[in-house]
Amino acid sequence: MTNLHETQLRFNPKIKIKTDDVQLSNNAGLLFYAEFKHAAGLDQTIDQAAAQLSEKRIGPHYSKTSLLNQMLELNIAGYGNDVAADALQHDPVMKQVHGTTDLAPQPTISRFLSALTCDDVLHLNRLILTLALDYIRTNHIDTVMLDVDSTHCDTFGHQEAASFNAHYGVTGFHPLVAYIAS
Repeated sequence: MTNLHETQLRFNPKIKIKTDDVQLSNNAGLLFYAEFKHAAGLDQTIDQAAAQLSEKRIGPHYSKTSLLNQMLELNIAGYGNDVAADALQHDPVMKQVHGTTDLAPQPTISRFLSALTCDDVLHLNRLILTLALDYIRTNHIDTVMLDVDSTHCDTFGHQEAASFNAHYGVTGFHPLVAYIAS
């Protein structure tokens, strides 16, 4: 039997999970995401998706793959916008999962998002569809049920397509979200 304090992760053997370190993080769940991403071979898929994005220069030393990975990690950790990037630049787990001590700051993440073209969004949508279809094929799922629901995202300022939502009593976006239940 393996105790948690003895666990070493495969995607980065330098990371050891233990309880006696003084560096703390609220994002330890990202270690399991990184382990899953490595085991599922998603690193190459994300590299391919980033390679298809437009060639606009984002920053002096941040690759499209690096920025796409950082955005995925921010979203998976529950940070809904790029403002969190500044605070998380110093998070020890984010640095380890991302594989660098030099994480992109918020302005660079914002430039990356602003530089995405319609074609880039289409490429990313195809990536999501490809991953979903791979999951369905791999798990031999013959029936797929989609649960489509709406949600609310607050907006601030005069953002395009934002509107007042009487139910929540605030202005924001009201996107539809689809979940696959097999």
